[in-house]
Amino acid sequence: MRKLFFLIMLWFLLNPAFSSDNSTLISLELRDADLKETLIMLAEKAKINLIISPKIKGTITCRFKQIDPLELIQLIAKTNGLYLEEHGNIKAILPENSDSGELKINFISLQNSDSENVSKTLEKLKSDKNTSIIPDKQNNRLIIIQH
Repeated sequence: MRKLFFLIMLWFLLNPAFSSDNSTLISLELRDADLKETLIMLAEKAKINLIISPKIKGTITCRFKQIDPLELIQLIAKTNGLYLEEHGNIKAILPENSDSGELKINFISLQNSDSENVSKTLEKLKSDKNTSIIPDKQNNRLIIIQH
């Protein structure tokens, strides 16, 4: 039931026919929606690149009218004890207790391998728990985050 509600709200949010003007202001109402899915949806609406730490979990309940999606991402991060950090044209959402000065993001482009398969294999082999390996299927590359 929650997923259905989330999908309906997502459709209304992203459908321009329900927008009163062409600005990037949005209205949003969610109940027990997945926090990561909500942040990704808002990043899409704000037209920004966003990466979310795998350590971030939880749900969100909120109601907003006519708010900038980037402002909402910042507010959600702050109220959930998260930290929003910029790396070039990428924004990263991390647990607030992360040592932000130590964060490193690397991109590895792949040519003859599938990023998802390589990611699964590397996850099994890695020994550092502070490193996240995220497959980028669209660009067939790996995103390596070292906390």
